[in-house]
Amino acid sequence: GDGVRKNPNPLYRVYVSHSDRRNLYYAHLDIESGRVTTIEGVDLKVPVTRLIAEDCKVWDSGQRMTNPPAVMDDGAGRPLMLLPVAGQESPWKGEHVFIRWNGDDWTQVPVASLNSTWSGGWLTQEDDVLTALITTGDADGSLLSYGGGRIEKWMSSDRGDSWQKESEWVPEEGMIYNNPRPVPTSRGDILDGAYTMFGWEGPDGLTKEKCCGRAFLYFRGEWV
Repeated sequence: GDGVRKNPNPLYRVYVSHSDRRNLYYAHLDIESGRVTTIEGVDLKVPVTRLIAEDCKVWDSGQRMTNPPAVMDDGAGRPLMLLPVAGQESPWKGEHVFIRWNGDDWTQVPVASLNSTWSGGWLTQEDDVLTALITTGDADGSLLSYGGGRIEKWMSSDRGDSWQKESEWVPEEGMIYNNPRPVPTSRGDILDGAYTMFGWEGPDGLTKEKCCGRAFLYFRGEWV
């Protein structure tokens, strides 16, 4: 309501609509036994309260804005995450951060810049190569408040310790893009070299009236 909007984020000194999305936690649930544990296998009392969840904290972002991460299994039961995190100076500038457990602690590695924590990402892994699909842009929240001006494909061959940009995609100039995804097959595999995302006509977000958008498919080196 209007009363909430009068309370600015103490870091940015402006109101941010997703101001309650900050810290990141991880807990493992074993479906068969019902056990809930930390990444180190320590049992957690259920229900998991905020106090109990302190043992599961991955990222304490303070007052910085975040949003739900992309999460995948590394093939050995350990999570890999791609988290959108705003910077210290503006909620409309930040980084997509890759996070993994190194055996002793959580490791965070910046992958690429973002223009909003609403800019979605996706993680995949094939053999020893990680791929991060990220949404980014150059404008601030007054223009691209729910996505970015382009999609970028970043890759890592050293378990996420370093990343290199392989591709930059803008299927149609002037549109806002978000939520890049690989294409699954009917068997649950990933279709090699195929990606999807959606775009819409700016400058406003999808909640505005008369918003026109469409889905895009990348296949055999072309967007259709």
